[in-house]
Amino acid sequence: MARRKRYSTEFKQQAFKRASKPGVTEFLVCEELGINTRQLRRWKDAVREHGEEGAFPGHARAVMRNSLN
Repeated sequence: MARRKRYSTEFKQQAFKRASKPGVTEFLVCEELGINTRQLRRWKDAVREHGEEGAFPGHARAVMRNSLN
């Protein structure tokens, strides 16, 4: 079974910003970046729900949270 790809927070933010530009389609961005359109939509949903700062907490945030306890 293939392992899931992991994308950095910066990659996700760049993909989101690129797809948010006028005249740029999700399909075009996904094709350029080699990702699935569903994945980009999940990232866009996360930004809408949590805002740009909280949408992609990643592993670093979990490590910081655990070290504070």
